[in-house]
Amino acid sequence: MYEPCVLKKELQYSCDLCGELPIIGKRWCCNVCEDFDVCDGCYRASQQMRERGGGSPPGPHTADHPMTAFETTESNEP
Repeated sequence: MYEPCVLKKELQYSCDLCGELPIIGKRWCCNVCEDFDVCDGCYRASQQMRERGGGSPPGPHTADHPMTAFETTESNEP
């Protein structure tokens, strides 16, 4: 999910699983769902669950959807 930033004129991405805002480091974006983004920690945790036969995340996103990683950075400037 993306959120407008009130301090900067830019969009910030939040993790749709844990709510981290903004996502720092690697952001994983679903190639199928219109707006499904997860942080690297949640992506790795979901991959481990999948390997152990666990379920899919809640909502329309499913574990078989391909995802693309984007490296994100954060500036400390207001």
